[in-house]
Amino acid sequence: MPYTTGRTRLVTNYGEALPPIAAARRRLGMTLQELAHVVSLDPAHLELLERGSLFASPTLAELERIADALDLDVREIRCRSGHAERMH
Repeated sequence: MPYTTGRTRLVTNYGEALPPIAAARRRLGMTLQELAHVVSLDPAHLELLERGSLFASPTLAELERIADALDLDVREIRCRSGHAERMH
């Protein structure tokens, strides 16, 4: 089931639900800018990652930093974002 915020249904370019990054960030009460600062990423790049954009091309190190900051398993992020095949 796609992640939904209000009236907007968000899906990745791979046709899967939004990666859990945004949901976990919101659960912790963090803004996009705050998380970007914590994980040393540009907010625009982090936003692309949250949307599962093909233009994001996250590195494993970036995904690990995000997972650590959000108390997630990196495998949960990478599998849902469509990048699993690149990182095995």
